Amino acid sequence: MEEIEKLVAEFDKPGQTDSNVHVIEIDHADAASVAQALQQIFLRSGGRNVRGQATIQISNPRGSDMIVIKANEQKYQEVLKTIEALDSASAGSGEIEVIVLQHNDAEMMKETLEDYLRKSGNRGRGAELVGDLRITANAQNNTLVISGDLEEVTRLKDTIAKLDVEVEGAGNAPRIIELQHARAAQIEPVLTQMFVDGGRRGRRGRGGSS
Repeated sequence: MEEIEKLVAEFDKPGQTDSNVHVIEIDHADAASVAQALQQIFLRSGGRNVRGQATIQISNPRGSDMIVIKANEQKYQEVLKTIEALDSASAGSGEIEVIVLQHNDAEMMKETLEDYLRKSGNRGRGAELVGDLRITANAQNNTLVISGDLEEVTRLKDTIAKLDVEVEGAGNAPRIIELQHARAAQIEPVLTQMFVDGGRRGRRGRGGSS
């Protein structure tokens, strides 16, 4: 009863008059992890109106497989789309990670990563990705949500961190170059040392001169 009263109190707060309460059952993924990811995406910014009142609320009642959402229809559809991407049969007990991009566009980064990760022979849109990874982009907050095996998610996070850097004159679209003969594992450290680490040292040097 205490949990019910707490949940009711959480959603019985001033906010938008056109907000409705929706309950979504999570079938495959861990509901608590999904709720946490949704909160990071949708409550990080834009979660309040000009009067400081909440415009969206997301909760996972303790011990349940339910996600409770209070939002207007437009925002609810955005949340629902993200839930559908996260709650896949392959998700199961997989890891879910939310990444806020600093320099690149989330939609463009998603397309680049999916091209890079599509399984051999599957090049069409919607084809399965290596490691059964799933990538969702949220343009409003410029975030990526990646889910899948812990090892694969960790590896992809490292890749994103290397791509999401400011490069003078390069725009904000990452590019993939397919190698014909050389091994990527041999070339990547050299390029990183020359253009990422070297670029950082160069900026520090210019900034320190007077």
